[in-house]
Amino acid sequence: MEQQQTHYHYHLDPDSIEIGTPGKGGCIKVYGDCRNPEDFRRRIQAAHELRKFANELINEVAR
Repeated sequence: MEQQQTHYHYHLDPDSIEIGTPGKGGCIKVYGDCRNPEDFRRRIQAAHELRKFANELINEVAR
């Protein structure tokens, strides 16, 4: 008799938001849960700060 296997995929952060454009300072995609807006805002803020930091480093190298 053949056994059947079932796989389940659970996403802890089922929602995402994409901010910016690749050609204008970079694009970031942040994953979160819209049912927890405070945590999602925190993640967006952290990603925005990291994108800014990365752009500053790129500009320093380009000088």
